Amino acid sequence: MTTSEKKRLSQSDLLRRRADRRAMALPMAGFFAATVSAFAFAPNGGKSTWSVILWLSPIIFVLWCVLAGVKSFRRADEYQQRVQLEAMAVGFAAMMITTTVFLLLEAAPIKVSGVLSSDPGGLAWAVGYAGWMGTIWFRSRAAR
Repeated sequence: MTTSEKKRLSQSDLLRRRADRRAMALPMAGFFAATVSAFAFAPNGGKSTWSVILWLSPIIFVLWCVLAGVKSFRRADEYQQRVQLEAMAVGFAAMMITTTVFLLLEAAPIKVSGVLSSDPGGLAWAVGYAGWMGTIWFRSRAAR
């Protein structure tokens, strides 16, 4: 067996990955469109009903993404579920540590602004996401 044959995915794995991508594509596109429209049409938030609806509309797409993620998790085999849970745990721990550091710095009172937003929430989200995706990448490379 050559190395290229070892790395080939089974037909069921390919079908599952395609189904996962299709299930996530529409809610992610909707989230992006809703977020861009909120920034474009109500940049400062505002007090009108229309601006509140614009700013709350991305939440619908986030919930849709969560539903697609749960379905994807249920379609995965036991090993893939284990890797996904480990990755979520690492991402959650990284986010919690980052948030704790920022809360302690705020209590000090030291002004800390995040890299990705005007407050530390964006950085905490990015650290958690990087921990999650980095663990998945590392674990998937170690399995080969």
